[in-house]
Amino acid sequence: MVLLCFECLHYADCLTLSFILHQHLLWFVEKKNSGY
Repeated sequence: MVLLCFECLHYADCLTLSFILHQHLLWFVEKKNSGY
């Protein structure tokens, strides 16, 4: 994730990407927990 930030052309793009990945991770965890 950190290396991905270093490769970003713009810092804002990195923040947006990190936010999206974080949201998807939360969604996956919630869906997994509700599945059991």
